[in-house]
Amino acid sequence: MVERIQYVCSLCKYRTFYDDEMNSHLESKFHKEHFKFVGTKLPQQTADFLQEYVANKTRKTEERRKAIEDINAVIQQIYRDQDLTQ
Repeated sequence: MVERIQYVCSLCKYRTFYDDEMNSHLESKFHKEHFKFVGTKLPQQTADFLQEYVANKTRKTEERRKAIEDINAVIQQIYRDQDLTQ
């Protein structure tokens, strides 16, 4: 379940459960600099693909989250479960 509702930026290895944090990350200097760096090391077509991949993955996560009635309760349960496993 965690993988289905957690936002992930594969490029930066950033993860969060919260919309506003993901949006802030995608607009952040850190994220943009990673894409700039990738653009200098890979062909532009590959860099464009990676950017579209992250955007598409974020969109799909948003769609899955909309199907969950009480997303905050699910997130809280995930945190409780993680606390028990540590």
